[in-house]
Amino acid sequence: MTKVFLDGDLVDDVDEPEEVRDAVREMRRSGDLDRTVSVNYLEDREEVRISTDAGRVLRPVVVVDDGEPRASEEELQQVKEDEISLGELEDDGKVEYIDAQEEESAYVALNREEVTEEHTHLEIDSTITHGLSATTVVYPEHNRGDRVNFGAKMAGQGIGMYSREFHQRFDTNANVLSYGQSPMVTTQTYDEMLGDHPIGQNFIIASRNLRRLQHRGRRGFQQGLR
Repeated sequence: MTKVFLDGDLVDDVDEPEEVRDAVREMRRSGDLDRTVSVNYLEDREEVRISTDAGRVLRPVVVVDDGEPRASEEELQQVKEDEISLGELEDDGKVEYIDAQEEESAYVALNREEVTEEHTHLEIDSTITHGLSATTVVYPEHNRGDRVNFGAKMAGQGIGMYSREFHQRFDTNANVLSYGQSPMVTTQTYDEMLGDHPIGQNFIIASRNLRRLQHRGRRGFQQGLR
């Protein structure tokens, strides 16, 4: 017998946990259950966990059936071009939101070319896997993974101005960068999320010393000609 938990409370024992899990998912996709309900079957612990509590982080993925994504490539392109909404695909059961617990038993493909019959979901966009902080790091493919992770942490913790109306807010204890600047090189996510919002200062490397070196180089060259 497999135990069924609802928001951490034991509610039942079942003989066929996989059928229970699949039934809950189909009811969610068809709209018979709230779209924020999550279900996960833990085979090693013989538990079916159903979550409905608030505060869980959910993310959208494309549903895959027998190696075929329900949402076509054209439909996802229409979402990017604002011709249709992601909610419309969700109403049709082609896109659903899963939490971290349900993702443990999901097999998510990064792109459409990698989808097999074993996959359960497909990423809407492969950059979603990085999260907001990591997608603000420029040229991550040209750096080590630990450096990208470090940059993502710094992007999440460092911001020059936490609000454009900070001088009008009631809280008076905050740190604001005096001369905040926008990055010289940005990513698409940064442009969509922050725009021209200042988050730090651009590095100026040895500009004064560089001019001195250039001047000395010209003078040495002239002396050599003499």
